[in-house]
Amino acid sequence: MARRALVSLLLATVCFAQTGLTSANWRERAAAFHALVQGTLTTQDEQRIVGLLERENQVVATALAATGGTRGVSSTIGEDYSEYYSSVLAKAADFVRGGSDSAIAVVSRGAYNEDSSVGNILVEKWRTTLPLFIQSAGQTGLKQARSLRMVGRILALHRSEIPTGQLDLAESRMVAALSSSSTNVRIAAIRANAEGGSTKGLEIIKRLAAQDKAQSNTGKQVRFPVREEAARAITQLQR
Repeated sequence: MARRALVSLLLATVCFAQTGLTSANWRERAAAFHALVQGTLTTQDEQRIVGLLERENQVVATALAATGGTRGVSSTIGEDYSEYYSSVLAKAADFVRGGSDSAIAVVSRGAYNEDSSVGNILVEKWRTTLPLFIQSAGQTGLKQARSLRMVGRILALHRSEIPTGQLDLAESRMVAALSSSSTNVRIAAIRANAEGGSTKGLEIIKRLAAQDKAQSNTGKQVRFPVREEAARAITQLQR
């Protein structure tokens, strides 16, 4: 009887984990995810988690778009959701590290810092991820800046291994982004060019260092963040 009860409990847990992942309520999805990862994951389970991440990516994108990217999900949805999302992203990134090519595109579209553990995994898989980042670096939107920085990181580490045509396309994206109307994108493009060792946009960077009008006020001090970033990049590129 005890064995039968245990089997029934396990089956009920698995059933809940599988069906709860599609719930409209994120707390139910979170509970289902945490229940699922307690056991040994099958290939189907991994696919379910990647599908879950795709859904949560949309939730995050919608939340960011609502505030113009000025506030993260920890403040718009809550710290609990942010922790849950990070757990799903980390698990899917583990699949990528383990060799799952099917998870790479979904993970690359996630919300992470380029120098985070997830970012490091995606840089390790640069042969697959670089084309993805090059594409999104040329598209306006909230993730353009992050994609530019990822391209810069990959070029910094793997420039000599990147095919000429792909390298030219990457650098053209970084140069084009220097003229973006977005301050954040211009700053990201400057950093990407500097970190990636690309001098093709150096003249534009020099112009930004002298003329960019973007300002930020810190107390009584007025700063010019793009000019400051450009000045640092010039020093780095002219070493």
